[in-house]
Amino acid sequence: GDYEEANNIADPQLDQDQRLLLTNKAAQTENATITNARVTGITDSADGSKLVNVTYTIGGEPVNDTFTMAPSGSRFLIFRDWTVTTPLLKEITVSTDAATPGLTINGVEVGEENAVSGSFGSDLVFKVYPGTYRIAVTETDFITESGDGPTTVSTNGSTHAYTSVEAADALVQAIQDELDAQLQACAASTEGEPEGCPFYFWGADLDSYRNFAWTLTDIPTVDYVSLYDNSFTTDSYGEATVTFERQKYDDSWEPDDYDCSFYVYGSFEIDGDTVTITEMN
Repeated sequence: GDYEEANNIADPQLDQDQRLLLTNKAAQTENATITNARVTGITDSADGSKLVNVTYTIGGEPVNDTFTMAPSGSRFLIFRDWTVTTPLLKEITVSTDAATPGLTINGVEVGEENAVSGSFGSDLVFKVYPGTYRIAVTETDFITESGDGPTTVSTNGSTHAYTSVEAADALVQAIQDELDAQLQACAASTEGEPEGCPFYFWGADLDSYRNFAWTLTDIPTVDYVSLYDNSFTTDSYGEATVTFERQKYDDSWEPDDYDCSFYVYGSFEIDGDTVTITEMN
């Protein structure tokens, strides 16, 4: 469990960021590390190196493993020094959604920069020492882990974890609040076809209409939020009424009105604690 001393004995040859799970903090989770480690045999190689056979236990199961050592000088011209040339590094893979805020592995916060390959939205590959690893999504006010939640993998078994995220109630509410505000802004328009708004007047010839005034009579409710493409839809139709003046054949003007039903499909983005609707149809 002394991963940092293991790094001193055998250089993992990784960037500093990629060593985050090779620190003692990653070994502090219960039943995370190997036990009953012992050497079971050493075989000489033609190049002067040695193949070392070892066994250890992970989660009660015995594991056979190997590493190699090479001579690296001597002390007092008699006692040969050795260097471990193939550290006992393993890999675990975590499949993630693009909207994943972050991950914790054995309680250690990790991101894309700590993986040896991959990015959020694909498979992230991490270098680890033999043991068990508990993977969980770092949740925020707006994004939570879906499915069965945290999962545990073992370097002696399944080394691939699958995570997924979903919109938290707070995100749905934030989109709803932003939708309400933008629809009110649309209703303040004096145009027959407010730009970027989901409702408009179906006038055959807008030059024959004037003095538009919109009123929202029913605001639709956000029902579905996708973190895959940052989109949302409403589950019901909203209602808007527009009053206006219509030009008659004798060129006089008379008041009229029109009721418009609409639903909303749109896109949003999250910036810290702020949610903004970027497109609305």
